[in-house]
Amino acid sequence: MISKDLIARPRLYVTLDMGLQRPFTLISAPAGYGKTTLVSSWLQSVSRPSLWVSLDENDNDLRLFLRYFINAIQLQHPTALRRTEMMLAGPNLPEMKAIGDTLIGELQAIEDEFILVLDDLHLIHDHQIYDLLRSLLRFPPQCLHLIIITRQDPPLALSKLRASGLMVEIRGQELRFSRDETAAFISQATGEPLTKQTLDILENRTEGWAAGLRLTALTLRYGVEVSANDGDSHALNRYVIDYLMDEVLERVPPEIEMFLIKTSVLDAMCGALCDAVVQPAGGGQGQSHLEWLEANNLFIVALDEQGHWFRYHHLFREFLIHRMQQKLSPEEISTLHINASNWLSQRQLLEEALRHALAAHDIHLAVLLIAGHRHHLLNTEQRPVLEHWLQLLPPGTVNAHPELLLAEAWIAELGRSNSRTVLELIDRAQTLIDEQSADDETRFAQLQGELDTLRSLEKTFAAEDPQSVIALTSHALQVMPKDWYLARSEAWLHLTLAWQMAGDLTKAYNILAMACEEDETHSSRPRVRNAGGLAFVQWIAGDLTGLLQTARETQRSSEISGQHETMGWEHYFAASARYQRNELESAERHALRVMELRYACHPITVVQCATILALVHQARGQTDEAQATVERAFDFLRETGSDALIPILRAFSAELAAMRGDFDSAIQWSATLGPMIPLRIMAFSYAPQLTAARVLVHTGNPSDLPLAAENIQRIEKFVTSTHNTWFTIEVLALRALERAAADDMPAALQALERAVALAQPRSFIRVFADMGSPMAHLLEKLAQQGIALSYIRRTLLPAINHDAYRSTPQAVIPRDQASLAEPLTAREMEVLELLAGRLSAKEIANRLFISDRTVKRHAANIYQKLGVHSRNEAIEVARMQDILLRG
Repeated sequence: MISKDLIARPRLYVTLDMGLQRPFTLISAPAGYGKTTLVSSWLQSVSRPSLWVSLDENDNDLRLFLRYFINAIQLQHPTALRRTEMMLAGPNLPEMKAIGDTLIGELQAIEDEFILVLDDLHLIHDHQIYDLLRSLLRFPPQCLHLIIITRQDPPLALSKLRASGLMVEIRGQELRFSRDETAAFISQATGEPLTKQTLDILENRTEGWAAGLRLTALTLRYGVEVSANDGDSHALNRYVIDYLMDEVLERVPPEIEMFLIKTSVLDAMCGALCDAVVQPAGGGQGQSHLEWLEANNLFIVALDEQGHWFRYHHLFREFLIHRMQQKLSPEEISTLHINASNWLSQRQLLEEALRHALAAHDIHLAVLLIAGHRHHLLNTEQRPVLEHWLQLLPPGTVNAHPELLLAEAWIAELGRSNSRTVLELIDRAQTLIDEQSADDETRFAQLQGELDTLRSLEKTFAAEDPQSVIALTSHALQVMPKDWYLARSEAWLHLTLAWQMAGDLTKAYNILAMACEEDETHSSRPRVRNAGGLAFVQWIAGDLTGLLQTARETQRSSEISGQHETMGWEHYFAASARYQRNELESAERHALRVMELRYACHPITVVQCATILALVHQARGQTDEAQATVERAFDFLRETGSDALIPILRAFSAELAAMRGDFDSAIQWSATLGPMIPLRIMAFSYAPQLTAARVLVHTGNPSDLPLAAENIQRIEKFVTSTHNTWFTIEVLALRALERAAADDMPAALQALERAVALAQPRSFIRVFADMGSPMAHLLEKLAQQGIALSYIRRTLLPAINHDAYRSTPQAVIPRDQASLAEPLTAREMEVLELLAGRLSAKEIANRLFISDRTVKRHAANIYQKLGVHSRNEAIEVARMQDILLRG
């Protein structure tokens, strides 16, 4: 909303209209030049939709800035920028280039043109934000016209933009009011015409400065005479201070003056918030005061159409803060901030509440705010927000409070897989709990339960002492509040896994039933997590049918609730089970879904799905695609700072090299791993612990076999003792190959028979198929003994024999492809649709998780089948033949 004493400025509107023909308009001038008012008034005369983002010092965070940017655009285009939005949901932001490319690509897909205003950009100093804006202006989306309002020029390579004709700019000289505009403004504000003498004085004094004119209008309204001797035309800052102090504030009612001074601590305000700050005991007149200020045009700006929320003009607020510091003691100012923090926190405006607590230097209040709401953020998969809050605290604060240490431990445990960091954090928290537990027994008992849960996670993944895990998690579930959903679901999961590792699968399933029963009376979010815990147990037990059913049910719930991280887990489990059953197309679909969501998913699910996708390509004989998939996964880990997971991909690269017969590369990769990778719980489809042994067996060097046998024996003992059926099958199959290579055929067939006996009722296929022709030879020998004859000859051997000859599956031919001599495949249809969306080859490759070269090959095939020679021709022909929707 704009001031009631506004006058039209058509000469500047013409410049702004011209700017719409270019990507960017810059409004740059010092404070008080009417920049915001000009743009606000002009937008009311423009038919093109507009969006407005007001920035402040607290927005110097790329994730926060992007969230505002996206939210603004989604007001007009609700389904836009979803992939960019997902990038903000993950534990680590990707590299700037990945964010910029995705954002620009998604903006290019918006057809309707709109205006986006970034107001007060001078308050932003984060270099990443300017990197993003430079990218936007280097490759400006057709739909977007960007307007930046600032007190100083931003670092956006303005000279290049000027030289390229990509920008229009309005500066202080243009913003100065002309003589006619000055006369019109003052006359409209006061209701009286100006004499020539008064106009001469004002023009000389204000030099067309908007803030000076506004102040003059206020003083004239109060009956102050304008004298040629007043003021100093060469000291406008002093002029502002003099007028505000001597001519404006002294003439408002005293209660209004104090109201202005005290509420200057607020970035935005409503009547109730003002009352809480100024008169917390009650009886305040905040709303009526705001209405009085608005009616008198006293530098107040309405933030909504209802006139509920307001802010002060920035220049006016700067003065009020200066006056407040003169009139109030530091203790009184802190009290104002604390009052604001309390009101905001009661209404769940937590970020604002936290900032006021910190402005009051009340670290205790800030800690209470974070400690009191950290579990809500964990429950709702908002770990980046929690991490951001912790970073706002003064150095050393986290280390002094067990709740904050535990919050940081959850962030590390769930997002970065850095177990050493987690152990250091919980050890420090344990020390504080031990020292302070007598102060509040209930609180510290709950914290001990949370700490025990985190410690149990480390013990479970290290496969250490399931009885200890059972004791820790059982105690934790007794003392932790029911609304600590995430912490409790992790305790339930690891209690279940401990019973499974102890060999009592029935007990494990009963525990999960209790967890799901508890969820029935609480939020649907933990129900998804606890049901997802069932998937882990089913996976380890090799129950592919149950695993697929669980994944299917939880996918629906997580899709509805928008829990992308949980959704990623369920798609991973589905991809893993489908791949093991040799349902390659379905496995690929689920794995690709995780790749699409990769920035919002847990990095381990991305890595695991990358290995599944690479194995799908390898099974089809697409070795280049398999390797390209792994390389993209490496890029993802580097982009997101998930370096702890890189060794897993290195190990898989060794295995993949061995599968394609590149034994030199396999040995080089394997040498970086060491022969004895530490054994941790093997609960994922790819386990690097098996790689060294598998590579040694694949290379066929007799001198390597003793080391391979030692490795396999060690792992077999581990998976057997932890009752891991999935990997027991794989280890036994690998032992069969190792024994056969050592010319011990009886032992080889004995191990294979045990593997087949476990695999057949569970429908395992790929565990054997991925071992290639040496495994086919052993399976045939086993079948000749009459063992699992149908399973081996009708299921396992065909899978092995067909792998190298598979090609990309053909799509079901729709009616609208009937005119083509050779129909497009499913993948070619995907590429064609993305070509029609004006994505580049690189963008399509990133979207489909394939190489640029493969995209070009698919495009060439599409052109050949459609009888065309270019992208535009292909799109036109495809639409004419109804292969693509017209649009």
